Amino acid sequence: MDLPRLPPDHVPRGRLLARLDRLAALTVVAALPGSGKTALVADWARRRREDGDVVAWIDASGPDGTGDELRARVDAAVEAGAGRTTIVVVDNADAADDALCSVVSASPWLHVVVCSRGWHPLVASAWRRGISVDTLTGPDLMMTADELDVIAAGWGHGGRDRLAGVHALTAGWMLPTRMVLDAASVAAGQETASSYLRTSVLAAVSDAVTRTAAMRLALAPSVTPVHLAAVTAAITNDHDDRPPTVDDTLGRLLRAGLLMPGRGRETWEIVPVLRSALAAGYASEAAAEAAEWHRRFAHALWDAGTDLGTAARHARAAEDWVSLVRLWDAAGLGLTVEHADDVVAAYGRLHARVLAEHPALRVPAEVARALLEQPRGVRTPDVIARAVLRAGEPVLRAEGVGRPSHLRVLVRSAGVVADRLDGRYERAIAGAASLDRELTERDRELAPGPWTIDRAWVSHQRARSLLLAGDIAAALDVATSAFATGRDGDRPALTAGIAADIALMHAVGGDTADAAHWLEVHAGYDESGRWASDVARHSIHIAGALLALDRLDRETAELHLAGADEEPEPAELWPFLVLAITQHALLFGDPAAALAVIERHERLDARAAAAGGAATQVLHRCRADAYLALGEVNPAGRVLQDAGRDVPWLRAARARFHLISGDDARAVRVAAAGVRQTTTTTRDRIDLLAVEAAAHEALGDTAAADRAFARVSVLATRLGAVRPYTLIDTDTRELLLKRSGLTLSPNALARVDRARRVFPARADLVLLTDRELAVLYELTRHRSWSGIAAALVVAPSTVKKQILAIYTKLGVHDREAALLRATALGFLPEPEAEPEPPPRGLVT
Repeated sequence: MDLPRLPPDHVPRGRLLARLDRLAALTVVAALPGSGKTALVADWARRRREDGDVVAWIDASGPDGTGDELRARVDAAVEAGAGRTTIVVVDNADAADDALCSVVSASPWLHVVVCSRGWHPLVASAWRRGISVDTLTGPDLMMTADELDVIAAGWGHGGRDRLAGVHALTAGWMLPTRMVLDAASVAAGQETASSYLRTSVLAAVSDAVTRTAAMRLALAPSVTPVHLAAVTAAITNDHDDRPPTVDDTLGRLLRAGLLMPGRGRETWEIVPVLRSALAAGYASEAAAEAAEWHRRFAHALWDAGTDLGTAARHARAAEDWVSLVRLWDAAGLGLTVEHADDVVAAYGRLHARVLAEHPALRVPAEVARALLEQPRGVRTPDVIARAVLRAGEPVLRAEGVGRPSHLRVLVRSAGVVADRLDGRYERAIAGAASLDRELTERDRELAPGPWTIDRAWVSHQRARSLLLAGDIAAALDVATSAFATGRDGDRPALTAGIAADIALMHAVGGDTADAAHWLEVHAGYDESGRWASDVARHSIHIAGALLALDRLDRETAELHLAGADEEPEPAELWPFLVLAITQHALLFGDPAAALAVIERHERLDARAAAAGGAATQVLHRCRADAYLALGEVNPAGRVLQDAGRDVPWLRAARARFHLISGDDARAVRVAAAGVRQTTTTTRDRIDLLAVEAAAHEALGDTAAADRAFARVSVLATRLGAVRPYTLIDTDTRELLLKRSGLTLSPNALARVDRARRVFPARADLVLLTDRELAVLYELTRHRSWSGIAAALVVAPSTVKKQILAIYTKLGVHDREAALLRATALGFLPEPEAEPEPPPRGLVT
């Protein structure tokens, strides 16, 4: 038989042609109908014939396709080859017997390619004989998304979004894909493809046991060993006395081509369009059977303690409300954090009748409603916490006091989140610590189970509360413990989120190497489908930006800042984003622009900005640093004065204020005292040492300057940071480098040179006496000197002398300029905005 004709719109599939070109002695292409195997092999065979190989094509469904006739045809092809590479393709070879193997083993030039609908027994026979075998199965023949783009264009179809949706439905199964694309709509195409699969594909699966198993497994979104075990337990084996095993069932389904390897470990998939064809077997009269199998799957997954999100979906499909209550009572927090989409599918849009009969479902129903209202990428802990509190507090009051139930843990931890969002940090920390102690006591009495997430979650909320209260060291200790608990409990989404927060904490504290390590830890988790990963991304972007700025990697820092800006604004972490933006402005941008960013965020969340936690401290620090970078020491001094003395976050800014304003001795004292404090972060310790080195140099104490600079260099080298060298003015840095004998690498030196001069060496501090301040204030109320003199009950000549002294100190020559300059320096309050005039035509 000659080679089959190729359709005019056939597109070569290079990766599969290359697989066939390996030329094993026996190649088996086993896939269900509609996979394009015949066209693929025919295209390949034509190419091999054009390259000079002997190629024979045998249709095993015809009279020459079995027994002695098939062997005779193969022998004839070998004889015609006369020592050349000979390829024999046996199409429709489902019934081909073991005789082929003896022919293949007898000729070194013969290569047989067998095309069949299912896994062919020739493969096992060839393995036993030591014949080289290559197999292409259904998953191999599925079109990739990129291949579909090319092939669909040949079919006259385009539109990347539509093609992506079709590929998700058919997984690249060629003929069903073509049917869906050719239809007027995807829904109509799906029905056509499902009908074809029922009548032409499933009907060809002769093993009724395999078909029945596939139909039951089609109820599962993803097939796991638990599903396979449940189905296997219901199979009666008519062929021998040995009951089938899970591996037997799996083998049958794989050989029939009805299952594909899944994306997870030990999971398998049924192509969605095939799953719909199988599920169509449950007609209306068989709906009770489908519900029963959903119930069985839910119970089996619960008993196995795995994939409780899928268990909840099965329970909902079975309308097994008791199982849904049991699942939520035991693992509601884990489901919400790890499997939010399953919570929406299982508990969303429950009928009022169901909620009335099962009040315990009101909390998960409210959580599901909150998740439904928040699109993916916008879900944040505060949304979940508010939902839990709304529905859970009345239930908790009715439940009374007792050992921490899962609902009690959920509601109280939601209260911790709510307290933190409201700026009640101490209350949030105390509440989380108390709950953590109760859970530790409870867990001593319980075996490990789905509730192991409780402690990790509560510890995570306690760590976040400590972070936002401004205590980074304590937050790190608690977060590290939470990470270990979450990891031991196999909670990847929560653990990935904790790792992201730990990376952020290290980055804020200036521990660059540790931040990089935890960024790598987070990257090891694939949590792209969970809402917790959306929250973690903001931590990752801020940590990545700070780490890049410490290395003076401007491009990477700006990519992270842009990524953080694209994320929905999480109310909690914005202070650290402001810190990163300010650091970028100090190193590469405009500190005045950073001041505008600070003001905007302070207005957006005035409650957090005034709560006295990290937001308050970060805003003071960023504002002080930006003013100092601009040489505006008076406003910087006002910020430091308003913040109060001995605030850990402001030690470096206070020391630098004294250095820039010319009080070198005081700068040394403040910097040295700050370096010794255990609460000083690595970032601030480097800043303080840089101030100490520059101040000692200004005082002429070169030995002390060299010692401080050596410590800066040691820390910078250990952390892999370059930013510390920008903290000392250029002339002083060059002197210190020269005396120390240290040299920066060309790359590091280039990065330092590209950064802006972060802080000026000196700037004038304007000091006004109390009398001058009084005169300045009166300048805002009176335009004449005589009016000021009358108000202060002094001679006009005295007022004139004091005003001229004020002008000199402010560096101005007239009243308007003096008032503007005094306002900018913080001596006068900002003028209030003029009220907008009422609209015309209204009587006010």
